[in-house]
Amino acid sequence: MTFDSAQLKARANYPRSIVYSPAECEYWSHHGVPAYPARGGRCIFGIKEVPGILWGDVSVSFRLMFSADGALAMRYLDPIYTFL
Repeated sequence: MTFDSAQLKARANYPRSIVYSPAECEYWSHHGVPAYPARGGRCIFGIKEVPGILWGDVSVSFRLMFSADGALAMRYLDPIYTFL
């Protein structure tokens, strides 16, 4: 997947997504928890709520990391649980 197609899909399907420049991706790769390796290109971070859980809120956090040539290099998916 290329960065351009991923950005279009993220904007359409995940309104809570953010696009970062290569420098910002590098910065957040060292300051995020957990830390992760930057891949030299832009990245897209986002979150998607999962409906239907009665005892709390569940979301999925995603980070799409792209190489300098714009190809998808790595993806990270992490669940987020908030109990009521």
